[in-house]
Amino acid sequence: GRVWSEFTCARARGVPGAEGAAEGFYLVGNRDAAAADAARLAADLPPDGSVTVTDCSSLVEILHVAGPLAPEVLQGLVGAEAAARVPFLGFEDLDVLGVAARVFKVSFTGLPGFELHVPSADAG
Repeated sequence: GRVWSEFTCARARGVPGAEGAAEGFYLVGNRDAAAADAARLAADLPPDGSVTVTDCSSLVEILHVAGPLAPEVLQGLVGAEAAARVPFLGFEDLDVLGVAARVFKVSFTGLPGFELHVPSADAG
């Protein structure tokens, strides 16, 4: 086998903050590889049109919070109750200081970690 990219993937509705999006799969990779990833995915789609891919790379920004204090940092951003709802290797759509965010609980080198996916328009 061969590794050609790395993704965060979840069954979800659209990008964070999107209203009325259809349920599907939310797939996010490395921004530097976005064009190559989109081309590879498009090349491997079934010919019957039953699967589509929409490149939303420009619509999302990601902040990584990792390390032994990551849980406390997240609690400070969303509150203890909301932070506790984020399952390991899962996500929860949360309000982070007034911004709609898709918060993933992950692990970087065995330490606690989170990915906060936010609309690009709100990332300034």
